[in-house]
Amino acid sequence: MWSWRKLAGILACCLSLLPIHGCGVYIPDWDKHADKRLEAVLQAIQEENREGLKAQFSPRAVEEAENFDAGMDYLFSMFQGTVQSWKGSSGRTIMESIEPKGRSVLMKSWYTVVTDQNTYKFLMIDYPLETLEPDREGLYTLRVMREEDEETQRTRYWTDMMLPGIYQPEQEASDDSL
Repeated sequence: MWSWRKLAGILACCLSLLPIHGCGVYIPDWDKHADKRLEAVLQAIQEENREGLKAQFSPRAVEEAENFDAGMDYLFSMFQGTVQSWKGSSGRTIMESIEPKGRSVLMKSWYTVVTDQNTYKFLMIDYPLETLEPDREGLYTLRVMREEDEETQRTRYWTDMMLPGIYQPEQEASDDSL
């Protein structure tokens, strides 16, 4: 006769083998998602497509940004040249929260983008999946800097760079208000 302990042990062993075999469980490829997001952002920048760029952002990021349109203006004027290549860094960070009411995935990605005129660093902070607060789903932060400006525009902690919308350095931001 089977005891409850034996059944529980067998069940635990079987359940521990499920991840090895997959059993049809879908695990998203967040790297591909980030790459597709970057490609869409780059296309919008190259075409100076304001609506296309804005569509990459979450409704909350657009709403919370200090001046989203000024950020787009800054980005379109700062980013020069035609994209030649891009490469993601190995420092991608993914944080996932699973709660009874839903799931949230926060992803931080760094890219180097080379144009025929300059080299840029891109930081994207994205919520590729957000069922806890659906208005947060989408790109939250886009920070683009010339490679030579990275030392002055990059902070030690990425959370300090997590600002809604398109980052615009304070000097350039104050120049626009004159």
